[in-house]
Amino acid sequence: MTCAIPVLPASSTHKPVPHDEMVQALIETLGFRHIGVVRDEYAVSPDGMKMFGALDLDYEYTGALFSIGFRNANDKSIQRLQPAGAGLPRKSAK
Repeated sequence: MTCAIPVLPASSTHKPVPHDEMVQALIETLGFRHIGVVRDEYAVSPDGMKMFGALDLDYEYTGALFSIGFRNANDKSIQRLQPAGAGLPRKSAK
């Protein structure tokens, strides 16, 4: 994800995290655990302050599919959140 979305300046009580940095950190952390991104989707509010995303994931050793949804807000309107869900194992190709 590459984006040029402006970020508010940091204050003594809040340090906004650019949306693309949050996504890259999440993908990197998943990679350390041998979890790869199969598909990704993102949506950003018109003012660029809120971002919502979903990653469909593949756990390398099991073939199981998982999904993670996440959100980020640089205007403090919502908390950062990363719920997860599991899917059914993929059928092997014949």
